[in-house]
Amino acid sequence: MPFLEQPLGNIQSSRIISSISCLLFLMIFISCIEDRNEKPYQEFDANGVLIAQTPLWSYNSYAGTGGSTITPEYYDGNIMLPGSDSLGRDVINAINLNTGEKVWSWNESLIQSGLYNNSEYEISIMNKVWIFQDSRYFQAIDVETGKTIWRKELDGNIATGVQILNDKYYTIFEFMENDTITHPTLIAGDILTGEYEKIVEIPLDQIQFFGFFYGATSPPRLYIENGEIFAFMVFTSNVDLYANQSLHHIMSYNVTQRKIHVDKTRVGLDTMNLPFSQRPVMYKNVMVVNPFERLYGMDKNTGEVLWERDGFGNDGSGVFTYALYKDLIFTVNKTGGTQRVMAMDPETGRTVWQDLGRGGSAESVHFLNDVLYFSSRGDGHVYAYDTHNGKLLWDLTPPSGGGRFFQGYGGFRVVPGKEDEKGKVIATTSKNTYCYEAER
Repeated sequence: MPFLEQPLGNIQSSRIISSISCLLFLMIFISCIEDRNEKPYQEFDANGVLIAQTPLWSYNSYAGTGGSTITPEYYDGNIMLPGSDSLGRDVINAINLNTGEKVWSWNESLIQSGLYNNSEYEISIMNKVWIFQDSRYFQAIDVETGKTIWRKELDGNIATGVQILNDKYYTIFEFMENDTITHPTLIAGDILTGEYEKIVEIPLDQIQFFGFFYGATSPPRLYIENGEIFAFMVFTSNVDLYANQSLHHIMSYNVTQRKIHVDKTRVGLDTMNLPFSQRPVMYKNVMVVNPFERLYGMDKNTGEVLWERDGFGNDGSGVFTYALYKDLIFTVNKTGGTQRVMAMDPETGRTVWQDLGRGGSAESVHFLNDVLYFSSRGDGHVYAYDTHNGKLLWDLTPPSGGGRFFQGYGGFRVVPGKEDEKGKVIATTSKNTYCYEAER
């Protein structure tokens, strides 16, 4: 009997080992399936362009109607998004970038208009303060907790986008005189208290008084050179708005010395009533500005026109959103019937590459690892282009039933990844905010 028991034990041991091996194989197989399922689904067209992708997470930004249009900001693992609550009040929600879960919410807006200016609101990383503005109200939020630090109500109308430089925030605010006339004025404010001082009033030509104002300004470009602060400003004076006529000017001011750096200088001879499209973009000594469907490169120290790009108005797409990235200016049409995405040499205005007929109507442009991203108001898609050669990489639509992507619904942002990880793309529709894995 002992002789017979030994083979039986060996047989049982072999069966046990075999069962364990099968179980391990099954676990590995299931694990591989789970890993494969965790990767976002992607769909490409015949040209290899990404047209659909599973978001890493989504968040219901607009529980009620309306909502603000503050540009989303990123800080320490959280993306801060504008939206609305169930009562339709403006809110800002800080969302964990990795999980899509809400970390804090801010809903202390003084007015519930949904008319926040979405022009380049910035965080003071040193002070952990986020400053933005709605009509005549200024707000400052602690980006770690979502608590209000200060609120200011100025006696006037509206302000252009806030720019932070060192320990000050800068903007142009339209102060009111006897509730009848606005006086656009460059101001500098303390980041921690909100207290401000007037620097210089914008010298608008007082030709036509129209609805409280003699003209309009765009956000200024503040910069530091040789230890001094300069403000390069662009503005438009009314000539005859009924006839669609205005004058366009630039001026540079030395904030440190409190004196004019470049006298008020007219840009071009055209009187078309189109304001400058955005804040000027600076590259070395060149300021790139965009009045009345033309692009100009101007010497920031003399006001001299270095180059001019015309002809965009022929197809109705000469008003641009544009930004500097790695020695090139990237422009996307903001309005007009012809979609245009273009890379330009900022020193000469020469076109490096251009894509016509798709991908335009952008409110802002963003860059990450040599990829240009933006959402289009025209077709509601998210586009991505290789910045080197203009190759189209994304023509992305929202998930089924998700509506249309558009910055005006709540913004757009790209966030770099950590170490070897890909970055993330944040895009918003009229209801939801989606987080996608970036191209690179």
